[in-house]
Amino acid sequence: MTPDDLISLWDLNIPHATTSVPFARLLSGNQLPGENFNRWLSNDFLYVRCEAFFIARLISSAPDSLSFKRTHLIPAYDVLKRELEVFRQKALVRNVALPKISSPHSDHISESGKTSSEVLSELVDHAAKGCAEYMKFMTETLLDEKNVHWSTLLVVVWLLERVYLDVMVHVRDSPAFDRGADQVLKDFVRWWANDEFAAYVEALGRAVVEVRKDGERSGFGEEEARWAAREVLTLERGFWDTATEGLEDLGDP
Repeated sequence: MTPDDLISLWDLNIPHATTSVPFARLLSGNQLPGENFNRWLSNDFLYVRCEAFFIARLISSAPDSLSFKRTHLIPAYDVLKRELEVFRQKALVRNVALPKISSPHSDHISESGKTSSEVLSELVDHAAKGCAEYMKFMTETLLDEKNVHWSTLLVVVWLLERVYLDVMVHVRDSPAFDRGADQVLKDFVRWWANDEFAAYVEALGRAVVEVRKDGERSGFGEEEARWAAREVLTLERGFWDTATEGLEDLGDP
């Protein structure tokens, strides 16, 4: 089974959260107003900070015997810390004042020792509704209320990164975007739309498939993982839509 086979088995509507969202269609057509992109930039900055905490918790709960933990998850935490700096740099160029929030701890072990409320308290007040709801789901629901299995957390990371990859590759490969976007914006999109990130997303998907295959020993819960996957796609759609609120004629094609 491949990651795409699992997407089909679980009946996950990936395009609903990727290429069909107004954000992707407008940005790929180089028609998204600058202020709307800046709104997305600010909210995604907050979300990435939350994701760093989420990844740290996944690392702390996944078994040390999982080779993927050492080769991909721990390095991913460091990438997210760098990604926050990329946001700050791009925001400075675009004259966007990002919210003043604390950075993730230098190591994932210390970061994982924080509480959800400790992390969320400085994020949600700055976030649009769709972003705040997504961050609360990632922390209060998955980590606290549901206390889901580590393999479900892995599924969530795989899908949220898959969504980013699909959207940004779609934008990058658009002729209208290539012709009309400035270099700063192109470079920002290519932070995700590159072969290295695509390989990471593929590795995440393969890891999910392997953990699911070994479900009896790993503790993988099919229904829990499928439920979380569907919730992620719904929340991703709502997150992207925070950038296009107030714009007209944005119904699905």
